[in-house]
Amino acid sequence: MNQENLVKREMEIKVTGYQIIEKTVKKTGNSGRIYVPNEWIGKRVKVILLEPEVNEDDSNVGGSGI
Repeated sequence: MNQENLVKREMEIKVTGYQIIEKTVKKTGNSGRIYVPNEWIGKRVKVILLEPEVNEDDSNVGGSGI
């Protein structure tokens, strides 16, 4: 399924793990990045988006129209 066709809505996710770090994604070229501890190199991790995405088309919704 194409990601553009996915409905993006808030959901509850249950994850079992060993550590948790909350960070803000930084811009790098055409993508984003986060740094994790060196001890995590070669380990499996999951990244969960904690805030809704804002599309450029959505940024004008409810605006004053000025």
